[in-house]
Amino acid sequence: MPVVGSDQGYLLQPAKVGDLLIAPGERYKVVVDFTGHNAQNWVLSNDAATPYPDGDDSVAKIPQLMQFQVGHAVSSPDRTSVPRVILETNNLVPPAFELLTARLRTVQAGEIVPGEALLGDKAQLRMFMDPATETPQLGSTEVWAMRNASPDSHPIHEHLVDLRLIGRWHVGNWITDPNHPELGAPVFRDADE
Repeated sequence: MPVVGSDQGYLLQPAKVGDLLIAPGERYKVVVDFTGHNAQNWVLSNDAATPYPDGDDSVAKIPQLMQFQVGHAVSSPDRTSVPRVILETNNLVPPAFELLTARLRTVQAGEIVPGEALLGDKAQLRMFMDPATETPQLGSTEVWAMRNASPDSHPIHEHLVDLRLIGRWHVGNWITDPNHPELGAPVFRDADE
């Protein structure tokens, strides 16, 4: 199935995938073609470990998310296709070009008290009533290095701000020794995603 978009709009070039890792709060736009599967039922399933990623089975699994019931016949032939390139305002400028002048910020998520997720700047976690430490300017481009030391798999995202994931780094030893994290090799996404 081709992925044609994510939270922030359409991908410049759709990406064909066989499965998709989706965290709570994330959204993807995909195209599924049921041609040749008349009168069949298809189930969108979930095989992720719970809690993710280790899966100690303390949380009930939800293996079946949605069922698609394909009709017996079509009312008219489907002549649509997924374009090779989808131009939209969110993907016209390549990320590599935008990064040339971007400001770098480092933020973190974690817990001081178990079960109470907090965000903070690179120096420390902040309480909900603390003044804002990160104030991007309208129209600016920034790179945010986000560290998540919380046990939550919920993605970090900003509301009403366009974000584009450019890479992930595995960080080990973060919770046991936050002053000396072990930064793994970067895994960059395709520049056009």
